[in-house]
Amino acid sequence: MERFGTHVLQGERGSGRWLKLAAGEKAEVLGAAMKKAPNPKILELGTYCGYSALRPREALENASVITVENDPVHAVIAMCLVALAGQSHGVKVLIGHSLSLLPRLVTAGGRFGGVFMDTRGSRYDQEVALMIEHDLLAPHAVLVADNVLKPGTPLFLWLVMRDARFQTQIHAVNEFAMPAKDWISVSIYDPREDGGAPQAPPELFRLHEAAEEMRTRALSHVRSVTYAEWARFAQEMPGATRQRQGGVACM
Repeated sequence: MERFGTHVLQGERGSGRWLKLAAGEKAEVLGAAMKKAPNPKILELGTYCGYSALRPREALENASVITVENDPVHAVIAMCLVALAGQSHGVKVLIGHSLSLLPRLVTAGGRFGGVFMDTRGSRYDQEVALMIEHDLLAPHAVLVADNVLKPGTPLFLWLVMRDARFQTQIHAVNEFAMPAKDWISVSIYDPREDGGAPQAPPELFRLHEAAEEMRTRALSHVRSVTYAEWARFAQEMPGATRQRQGGVACM
């Protein structure tokens, strides 16, 4: 899958399109974080084509992965690729919207030791709230979130940086097969701490709207986002995020 993304889509015969994988530096951060999970039960929100669902299986012995995908075509592709990798016994793909499926995962048996969030970033804070509400997170569970800089997840960052239940580090990484920077957040959840974050300031909601506009354009078949625009956006967002978050420490 990595070779396809780098040599076919980006090579001489390529079409100039981009295969959105959490590969390269992102995969390294994800694998290292999953090794710290208190148990091998892993949840992924946003399967796409199955690449990142396989990473916890490499990083964590006996990992059992449940991955949620809203697009049925992507889900079927992921199932096929997981089967091709010989990992169907350890990866279960569920089809549906994360905000609808999360409350039903209570019946999956036991809390999750690790979570990888890679859906629409504007929903991350809502997904975390549902996981806490339905007691889906084990003590010291590891939450890894992709794309928190590009296109950005300001409301989610506000939550995990200001809520005492989360200890969060931000990792600055290169985007896979694309000339742009991104951040991945890694948070450790401790339910024993008093929870709650203060109300986000209005400026943060305006930043949220700017990120949503870029995200919507990226999904458009009419007017998408060029590599140059992504790179410029990724350069401008950190300053705005640090100013509104009151400081974000990157590793």
